[in-house]
Amino acid sequence: IEEAHAYLRWITARLRESGPRPLRVLYAAHGDPDLTERSLPHLRGFLNSRPVRIGNGAATQFQLDIFGELLDAAALLVRVDPEARAEVWPELAPVAEIIERRWAVPDRSIWEIRGARAHYVHSKVMAWVGLDRAAVLCRGSGDTDGARRWDHAAETIRREVLSRGVDPHGGGFEQAFGNGRIDAANLRIPMVGFLPFDDPRIRATIERVERELSHGPFVYRYRGDDGLDGPEGSFLPCGFWLVHGLARIGAKDRARERLEGLTAAAGPLGLFSEEYDPAARIPLGNFPQALTHVAYLRAREALDG
Repeated sequence: IEEAHAYLRWITARLRESGPRPLRVLYAAHGDPDLTERSLPHLRGFLNSRPVRIGNGAATQFQLDIFGELLDAAALLVRVDPEARAEVWPELAPVAEIIERRWAVPDRSIWEIRGARAHYVHSKVMAWVGLDRAAVLCRGSGDTDGARRWDHAAETIRREVLSRGVDPHGGGFEQAFGNGRIDAANLRIPMVGFLPFDDPRIRATIERVERELSHGPFVYRYRGDDGLDGPEGSFLPCGFWLVHGLARIGAKDRARERLEGLTAAAGPLGLFSEEYDPAARIPLGNFPQALTHVAYLRAREALDG
């Protein structure tokens, strides 16, 4: 719990430093927001995977989902440690106001898309998460007016997502309003409480991801141009999200089969990378990747439940 407190204190320090500007997507470990991306052409990279880059061009992107993730984490901390509410909510209330002002603005999505901005469904759902958790934090503080404000704002986002984010033909959630594509990020929609797993729109989303984004047990984030050069590896967290979803809709045999295939991608120490190349059978991206391990644990929990 102390580590969670320390992390939120670090985040709130960045929030104070940012002034009227929203939080950045990422910072250097010591808090520096300047992460200008540049190439190092004299380096070959892993398996000659040029160009080698330092910094990250996504640092200046607007990614709406990060604000919901932050308030969700704060609400979780308060649920585990109720005494944290007095420290957490006053510092993070401005984050809810950022969501209220900017939820209708197109963004780059959780995947840091380098192409044009769009109204990504997962981003809008995470905006709903942020305001829903803000209402929870207000109610716990006895602020009924604040809770009503954030409940109303969250419901506005919910109606928008349900009216514009569902594929009229297949019934599942689209990647972005009106684009007709599928995105594995939408597997998280029931995990954050936006809709229950037994909702037909959730089942349709899970089944379409399995049908269109899978390569054996491995799952790709999306299909189509994202503004970056080179092929895309499968994204291991998405594979575990699919296991989670299948388990929760009652398809446990399929979920177990997928889990078995995915766990074969772990290294000798049982650690997972961010991505995996199913053809070459090699890990790609960050290693080890915390998001992958969290997704793995939640998938196992869903299967065992």
